Formats: sequence, structure tokens, C-alpha cells
Amino acid sequence: MLTAAVAESGGDGVVVITMSSYLSSTYSTSVAQAALLDADITVIDSRCIDMAMGFGVLEAARLARSGASADEVAEAARQVLDGAEGFFCVATLDHLRAGGRVSALAKLLGGALQIVPVLRLQDGRIVSERKTRTVSRARDQPAALASQHLGDRPARVAVHHVEAPDAAAHVAELVKQEFPQLEELVIGSFGGTIAAHLGPGAVGVAVAPALVDGAPAA
Repeated sequence: MLTAAVAESGGDGVVVITMSSYLSSTYSTSVAQAALLDADITVIDSRCIDMAMGFGVLEAARLARSGASADEVAEAARQVLDGAEGFFCVATLDHLRAGGRVSALAKLLGGALQIVPVLRLQDGRIVSERKTRTVSRARDQPAALASQHLGDRPARVAVHHVEAPDAAAHVAELVKQEFPQLEELVIGSFGGTIAAHLGPGAVGVAVAPALVDGAPAA
């Protein structure tokens, strides 16, 4: 795959953006492959998943199409990804626990059957952000948390879900209320691999800063 990208680049350089290295081996695999090729390849660990990563990828693609250099493309992607964050809740921790993604979190929550955690993808790792008593209350949290994270900067937001379109529509309405500076809102399913880890009923909000003239807004 990298070999083909290098050939298509015509020597201009290649920028590779992967999902969080804590959740996937894609980053380490890409770094290893890049080391074998005599080419200008920059591999970026997004430390994100789905559209939290996707907004950085889209910004990189936009600049690449405009004729920016590989270094400029990589820098813009990093600026978006540095401000990106994800907040989500699951209907049950069973899928995350089975996938080995929340061993520490599961230990933290212990056997508290009435606790529904609101989770955060922080620096590439899944951590517990808040605890609520019901799934409906948990679903009310991600939009506000994402807004607090980004502040008043122009925002691009995605609402993801796993087989929960009605819940996602509700969260999207909360996003519109929380983000008066909203520039883009995307609603869709979590990617297949992530969906398998989160399980049915999961809903999340991914947020990233919108760049203004290639730089984050003040």
C-alpha cells in the first residue's frame, strides 16, 4: 500500500495518518514499512478514532489537493488532530472488556452495575470521564463535554453510533445547541472495527477545530 502511494506521489512525499497506536497496530506497521522504503514518508499517530481522526485526514487531503508540500500537509493535520477529542458512552461495557480495551477502567468501575460511564478518548487511550446512573443520562453528556474541550473555536463535529440512529439524532440536536460556532456536523455509524469493540447502543461525539487559513482560530 505504501509502495503504491510513494509511486503516485511522484517524489513529492507521502503523509500517512493512522488511528490511535494504543488501539491498533496500524501505526507501528506503517512506521516499519516506511523504514524499508527510500522515500519521504511521514507517519502520524492520530491518537484518535473515526471522525476525530477523519477531520485531520480531510484537512490534509484538502491541502494536498491545493498543492501544499508534504510538510505543510503534515503540519495542518497535526494542528487539527492536536485539538481533536472524542467522548462516548456504551450501553454495556461487555464488548470493550472482551476486547481488552478497558481493563483498568473495568477495574475502576468494579461491579457497580448501576454505573453507566461516559468515556473519553484522551491522548489515544480510553479513559472514564464521568459516571451516570442511566444510559439516557450518559448520552446527554458527550456534546457538552466536547464543547467544553474545544471552547469557542470554530468546530467540526461528528456524531457516531452503533445501531442507535434515534439516540444519535438526539445527540446531534444537543450538539447544535452546544456549538453556536459549528461549521460542520456529520452523523453516521462508527466504523466496523470500533463498532465491534463498543457494541450496539453506543453513541459518541468527535470534535476537532476548524482551521482558518491553515491555522487554528484564536
